Amino acid sequence: MTHFLSPTLASFPSDLLSHNIEHICQYCKAIRFADLPGEDEPGFPHQPSLKALKGSANQCALCALILGAAYEVRKSVDLRHKGIGRGGWVGYQPGELSDGTQTMGHFQLGDFGPGSDTCVEGPAQPATDMPGYLFADDAFIRPWLFGNWWKSRNSSGPLQLIGLGVRLATTPNMEDAEGNGNEIYYPNGNPRIDLYYHGTFLRIRTEDDAPMAAAVPGRLRATDSASEFSFCRLMKWIETCNREHGGVCAGWALLSATLPTRVLDVGVDSKDIKLVETSGQNGAYIALSHRWGGSGAIMTTCSTIGTRKSGIPLSSLPPTFLDAVLIARRIKIRYLWIDSLCIIQDDPSDWEREASKMANIYANSYLTIAAAASSDTYGGCFPTWNRRSKIFHTSPDSGSLGMPFLANAAPWLDTQGDLPGPRWVAEKRFVFLDSSHDGQQSRIYIHAEWMPSSTRAKPTPYFIGGFGRRFDPLEHVTLNSRGWTLQERLLSPRIVHYAEDQMYWECEKEFLGEDGSVFDPTFFSLNVAINGQYVPPSERGIRQHGTASFVEGLPVRVEAPEGRWRGGWLAHIESYSMRNLTVGEDKLPALSGLANFIASRTGDEYYGGIWRDHIIEELHWRVYAREEVRQGGSQIMNDELTMFFPSDGGFKNEYGQKFCDVVVPSTYRAPSWSWASLDTRIKFVPLDFSRIKTEFISGHIRPAGSDGFGKVAGGLIKLLGPLVEIHKADPSREYDRSEPLGFGELTELHLDHGVSLGEAYFDVQPHFPCFALFLDSSHSLILRPTRTTEHEYVRIGIANFLRTQKQRLENPIPTFKRENEAYRAAAEGDVPKVPLGPITDGDARVFVTIV
Repeated sequence: MTHFLSPTLASFPSDLLSHNIEHICQYCKAIRFADLPGEDEPGFPHQPSLKALKGSANQCALCALILGAAYEVRKSVDLRHKGIGRGGWVGYQPGELSDGTQTMGHFQLGDFGPGSDTCVEGPAQPATDMPGYLFADDAFIRPWLFGNWWKSRNSSGPLQLIGLGVRLATTPNMEDAEGNGNEIYYPNGNPRIDLYYHGTFLRIRTEDDAPMAAAVPGRLRATDSASEFSFCRLMKWIETCNREHGGVCAGWALLSATLPTRVLDVGVDSKDIKLVETSGQNGAYIALSHRWGGSGAIMTTCSTIGTRKSGIPLSSLPPTFLDAVLIARRIKIRYLWIDSLCIIQDDPSDWEREASKMANIYANSYLTIAAAASSDTYGGCFPTWNRRSKIFHTSPDSGSLGMPFLANAAPWLDTQGDLPGPRWVAEKRFVFLDSSHDGQQSRIYIHAEWMPSSTRAKPTPYFIGGFGRRFDPLEHVTLNSRGWTLQERLLSPRIVHYAEDQMYWECEKEFLGEDGSVFDPTFFSLNVAINGQYVPPSERGIRQHGTASFVEGLPVRVEAPEGRWRGGWLAHIESYSMRNLTVGEDKLPALSGLANFIASRTGDEYYGGIWRDHIIEELHWRVYAREEVRQGGSQIMNDELTMFFPSDGGFKNEYGQKFCDVVVPSTYRAPSWSWASLDTRIKFVPLDFSRIKTEFISGHIRPAGSDGFGKVAGGLIKLLGPLVEIHKADPSREYDRSEPLGFGELTELHLDHGVSLGEAYFDVQPHFPCFALFLDSSHSLILRPTRTTEHEYVRIGIANFLRTQKQRLENPIPTFKRENEAYRAAAEGDVPKVPLGPITDGDARVFVTIV
């Protein structure tokens, strides 16, 4: 067996190979990876004892990794024995052994639970002073191996082998492993045997064309994204999408799409390209999504369009454009669209006309190339190895779990240059060996990486969000800090992202990392965004089902994650507000293509960033320029219900990092009620749609040009709702720390039935007098009179208010000493699912106009 390391390895501060890695012992060669049992099944026998494993680890590379994994399992057993968890989220699953013995499975899930954005860390110190776990003598206990088996995200195809696990026991049975088998009496009085699922500390990967590739999703990343190997990967992604995704991604249909007004004809192998007018003809083209960077970017102007049509020498193109030409030629697509070259940049009418077509340009592209790691046109599409070798990389899977990880653990496949034979670049120890299945050999790569348990009997879907937190691996790449690229990404049916750490493929059906990681494709799914526009009011805002409120004014699981929040318009606007625009006046034009596309599909009206059919929900945004952390209490959940109980000390409010400033544009950009009127980070605050108090009457937007979805010259909306004057609270007033207040300006409402205390979030600076227009029973817009027209106001923030003392006495929130009593009351409907506010249906409503 030959293990050829790339010459580039010498550049690493490597701890690779403290001994000869070419030797693999007979026990390791005998492992049948395709037939490994699950963690809950009798294990596969390895070395005859832990003592033998330690001895073999001095010569056998895989034994060394297995020994390291065994030490990690023992560490978990010892920590748990002392009352310390390795992570905050633990799942419980009752079951039984083959002899009928009742069991309770404890599953270590990580610091982020499945689909959760809440990080829950385990205790840092032992709960007791008890001594460590008494482990068996090395000579009398044996390592048993198992596989970590998951199912694919769509539950089709074979089970997926993610990791290799080990436990130490005297028998192959899980209940006999160290740390397992204790008989515990649970509250119902029935004894159960505790079984701890530690997961696997070794990750398994294979090669793209290996016979086991269908069952092993893990892959090696390529060092060079411009290599033949990487282009083969890209072509396989495209072919799979064309073959399996049908009309969802419209792969074949895009071969005959209507071409944009102008495209670049890249030819086959000529030394120049040229700009062509398409006159509405059909064909396939590629679009480039990139950052312009500073001044000096090559572009088409009124004075240069003639020469662009005659020919553009490749030598004159910046690296990003040159790489895009290379990609188009490699995948045999003749036409390429680049905004700076295909739009006449100093012709306002051409620019506005073409910008309004942006939706169709990206939506009809055969493929979009995202130069994700490049800050300007000179950065290129393909990150250099010199740059890649310096990144602090953790796999997306590990990042989603939040547990301590080993950085740069996975080896790279060295695809640079033209050296013969397989080559790898690695910073940490890894092993490869050939494994046989059905008479065919597959190369298996193994390195250190923890993954939570999933069994053959009850496999978990393998995708980030099915385990760990759901996140976008491209959220912080250089390209996605630019405002224009949000709609470019969302509108494109298929994108290849050339990120710093690896290539990513994204289409309507799949979101994949080059290393085999699988993400939720709904992050930037155009279909999800459009379908979210049809979500009925009963399913908007604060979650109405599966929660119970035990704190005055505090909803649990604030927003319903589906629809317009997760992958919907609200989530995209929050993301958009964090992005940068070189020209501030592009705030609305940079989304006009997307808005136009949504309007054409839904028939909804667009009011300068706000949709008519969702206007009450979308008016309720606030400035979020600084991180806010509210601590105090505990969230308790089961499959049916989530509850929040306050702690005895009440809430503790803390500010974290500052995200940005709040900038008021020097020239008019949008009405005050639109998030586009400010340059700052914003977030939408969900409303209680079971108690909406304000009604939309009418609205009007006056465009500043021919694009009805672009720049705005003016606008107004008319609403009917309860309007109450807001008073600044007495500075000496103390409020109950058990109530969720403290970040905004402390304010009061003087109502007929008492004083309602609340907090106001002003967009820029506090301003009094001001008024609260209540959207639901507790949440309001803050309005300031214009003093020019009666009942005319400008929006200056939002506020939320708590019930008066009289209202609380008349309809108190129940308290309970025991959790099971609270569960019972909540299940029977005796506890409000959503907190009440001070405004009722009996409060008078008035007509207001907001400009």
